[in-house]
Amino acid sequence: MAIGLTALFAVPGLKNGDLALFTLASRAMPGWLLGIVGVAGALSAIVPMSVYMLTIGSMWGKSVLTRTETPDATKKRRSQLVTLIAGVIALAGSLLVPEALVRLSVLSYEGMAQLAPLVILGLWWRDMTALGAVAGLFSGTVVVVALVGTGNDPVFGDQRGDCRAGDQPGRQCGRVAGGPAAGADGSEGVNELTPTLVTASTVMTEPGAYVQALAIADGRVVGTGQLDMLRSRYPAAQVLDFPGAVVVPGFHDAHIHLGMAADDMLHLDLSPDATPSLSALVATIGTEAAKTPPGDWVRGSRYDDAKMPEGRVLDRWDLDEVAPDHPVLVVQVAGHWGVLNSVGLALAGIVDDSEPPAGGDFGRDGTGRVNGILYERALFDVAYAASSRTGTTVVPASTQADKLLGLRRALDRWHAAGLTSICDALCGPDEVALFGAARESGLLTMRTGFMLGAEHYDLVHRLGLRTGFGDERLRFVGIKAFLDGAIGGRTCLLLDDPGEHIHGIQATSTKDLTEIVRTVHGDGNRIGVHANGDKAIRIVLDAYEQAQAADPKPGLRHRIEHCSVVDADILARMRALGAMALPFGSYVHYHGGKLLEWYGPERVSSMFAHRSFLDAGVTVAGSSDYPCGPYEPLLGIQSMVTRRGYDGVEIGPSQRISAATEALAMCTPRTRPPRSATPIRLAASLLARWPISWSSPRIHWPPRRTR
Repeated sequence: MAIGLTALFAVPGLKNGDLALFTLASRAMPGWLLGIVGVAGALSAIVPMSVYMLTIGSMWGKSVLTRTETPDATKKRRSQLVTLIAGVIALAGSLLVPEALVRLSVLSYEGMAQLAPLVILGLWWRDMTALGAVAGLFSGTVVVVALVGTGNDPVFGDQRGDCRAGDQPGRQCGRVAGGPAAGADGSEGVNELTPTLVTASTVMTEPGAYVQALAIADGRVVGTGQLDMLRSRYPAAQVLDFPGAVVVPGFHDAHIHLGMAADDMLHLDLSPDATPSLSALVATIGTEAAKTPPGDWVRGSRYDDAKMPEGRVLDRWDLDEVAPDHPVLVVQVAGHWGVLNSVGLALAGIVDDSEPPAGGDFGRDGTGRVNGILYERALFDVAYAASSRTGTTVVPASTQADKLLGLRRALDRWHAAGLTSICDALCGPDEVALFGAARESGLLTMRTGFMLGAEHYDLVHRLGLRTGFGDERLRFVGIKAFLDGAIGGRTCLLLDDPGEHIHGIQATSTKDLTEIVRTVHGDGNRIGVHANGDKAIRIVLDAYEQAQAADPKPGLRHRIEHCSVVDADILARMRALGAMALPFGSYVHYHGGKLLEWYGPERVSSMFAHRSFLDAGVTVAGSSDYPCGPYEPLLGIQSMVTRRGYDGVEIGPSQRISAATEALAMCTPRTRPPRSATPIRLAASLLARWPISWSSPRIHWPPRRTR
């Protein structure tokens, strides 16, 4: 096609059999511009739209305005003006519509690439200046690096990738377009499977990078690029066409709780959707107790006191009325406090004059009696083996067989929402064993990283495990510790007067946290510390700075889980340390106007501060913290972009971010391949992770199958 276009513009300028491509271009442009166009185009063999049109514009202006070899000054100026206008229009178009640039540059591969040696020789032989040639050499190199580096190269396709540091399991993320599929060890020469080709109205390989089609085989993306190119490479491939749809990389949740969700799936759902009032919740508990043998536990989770129309908090006596013969535990949605009935309190050995554990507290009524509410460590020691300091709990653990059923239910829901990889941010030995069993049985369909509770670090230390141990399916990410409480549970640790709604609790002493961080850092492992309030975050940063100063490890980047309330000083210290932030993605939507009621407008303007993190150059990843917040990634993106709650209330609008680039980038794993000496033969292939999201109400399902 490019040869035909060249002939169309060159024929009017033919004189004495000379190819006007050389004559017209060289006479119509200054020597320095000639060098840039000639050498850059020949070197890159890509010729971006702007440079290609500069060449065509020069030829067109010269051939139309004159057929003589030496035009007069006026005509030459007109020719150069045409060249300038054509180039500016093309350059502007390529900047405004990058996808058009990508598609038009294919012309360069199919035509101009073959002409490149002739072009460079012809132009060099005539009027090219040395300065222009040097500039062209530089320009051509920039073109190649820019297009290949951004994944916009129509031949190499999308080749970006370095798995998101610390969060994305599956380090074997490789180059993907056009080359043979590689084995799991990254070796070449593996027999190629017949892939399935996937195309849609829009196919995004990562934010800002688009292709026309994907080739997927054996769970891996083995090619990206133009559909015709992939069809010619894989003639037996079936094509799945999703008209009106947008295909994006699979979503990654950098802080979620698979082990906890697997257990919750076995018990009562007490979320506002399932039990919209306190009376409905209590009735649900009563119904379950009636079906449960006396003495057995009745459990439920995701109770949200803030959304109950009665305007009061559940207590032990509410539960005693409907379950006097059963121990009952109801966990509030934030997961940092729960309610036991009287039977449950007795089993836990908690009476009215009991002292709460360090880092925890007991709720009490107006007379000082224990009302059944257990905060922070008081709840952890009773119900969460992963963070219990004794390693045991009062609430009996579910069997592994039962939890495997719950795990499958959770993963089915998460896959349906587009999640393909996660990091479980709190595990104990039981959860690690659960994930191992799920992997062996084929149930672990989510690429999973996990963080082990700091209470179990002796196990990691004895085994000599290091961050990154594992493979693309299951990987050890690091250690998890707690410093304060929750945003939704109103137990976070704040600097200024928190007001009447906040009961701030420091779950781990500063001395103990400093020692934990020093030990984990010294072993070369990553740690992520749960810290919501600005006071808590400062304590964590103190510990990180002390550990780094005592034992410098520049490449070891620690995490701050949630990192909810920040300021300029916190941002500057995080950037200096290279610390990563994992704020809630969907909390603005989920909690809505209650955040203003609890924390005030000034404080919420710096909560879940995605905009501030990006502007400060702090690495930030998307997370839901499910079951504490909604797991749906698209809901999280909506929350980050609009900063509006479910009730329509605007929450900290200054923290809004863009949807298609910033928010999507936070919620999708980035992949960056190892460099290869032979860029056409590719060392590995991307794991397939491509949910379909619909941008048009006209949905075609099943997709059209073509050949």
